[in-house]
Amino acid sequence: MKKKSEEVSNNKIEAKNTAKMDKRAEDGLKESDELYRLLADQSIMGMHIIQDGCIKYANRATALITGYSIEEMMNWEHDGYSILLHPDESSFVMEQVRKKQTGDPNIVLHHTWRIITKSGETKWVESFSKTALFEDSPADFVMIIDITERKQAEEKYRNIFENAQEGIYQSTPEGKFIMANQSMARILGYDSPEDLVASITDIANQLYVDPAERTKFTALLEQHGFTRNHEVRFYKNNGDIIWVSLTTRAVFNEKEKVLYFEGIVADITDRKESIERLRNALGGTIHAIASIVETRDPYTAGHQRRVSDLARAMATEMGLSHDRVEGLRVAAIIHDIGKLSVPAEILSKPTKLTKIEFSLIKTHSQS
Repeated sequence: MKKKSEEVSNNKIEAKNTAKMDKRAEDGLKESDELYRLLADQSIMGMHIIQDGCIKYANRATALITGYSIEEMMNWEHDGYSILLHPDESSFVMEQVRKKQTGDPNIVLHHTWRIITKSGETKWVESFSKTALFEDSPADFVMIIDITERKQAEEKYRNIFENAQEGIYQSTPEGKFIMANQSMARILGYDSPEDLVASITDIANQLYVDPAERTKFTALLEQHGFTRNHEVRFYKNNGDIIWVSLTTRAVFNEKEKVLYFEGIVADITDRKESIERLRNALGGTIHAIASIVETRDPYTAGHQRRVSDLARAMATEMGLSHDRVEGLRVAAIIHDIGKLSVPAEILSKPTKLTKIEFSLIKTHSQS
């Protein structure tokens, strides 16, 4: 009898302990549920649950993004959520829903689309959704982020990119275009950027008149990270040769390896041709002046040309730039131009010059 009484007492104690554990577990679940609900309600990311076409839960961020109150959304009838869809997005979103229903339920779907808020404003949102059990039935857990400002910024820069007068491009170090704008295609004689990217698979040999220039160009980029106003000749699609100016930078990864090049291309053919025409005109003028000087002083005929040849040879040996060498050559050809200020009868006098006459000769350098 005593043993049976002890068993009854032990069972009662065990039952009480079990009840206490169940109560603590229940309290813990409630506390956990309240914590998660608090986190969801305070999140800046819109969160909602769609089950059987109806919204079963929505947080405050969803209400802020859509303009509808939580109560309004939860009172929508079946598929009432579609009221948010922008007319141009409806078919796309519905297609994604269909794919999700027939696809792998473990996949998280990621989309960017437009919604119409309660006030009629169009907003861009980025959404992430996954199917999971909610109250023992399948439901869609959806998170949305308002990316309207980002999209507007992207659109602004896209307009700049597409409407720029200069060519804008990205290319691989190996010599393939990654992307290009319409002006880049126009400069090189292609109908569209897509046509350009598809047609040019070897920039060095298809674009560069001198393929070795491409090797020098990429070496400069890899060494310094950028080039500015690098002038080079390109072939157009129809075979014509044009001059272009390249301002380009190299984009590196964290291991200092070049990922790609990006830059701006300007067609400077007209400028180059104008400079060449001016140079030719100047050259003709210079030679005319040199001839006049030699005519006035036949005794030193050929002297200016010889000085010019020597100056050019010395400047080249010194490693001066092409423009500096050319400048010295031109200056040397007419270095005696001051003789035009000296009377011809003195320059061509066959007898010895007087001191006064020789002093006049000396003034030609100052002139």
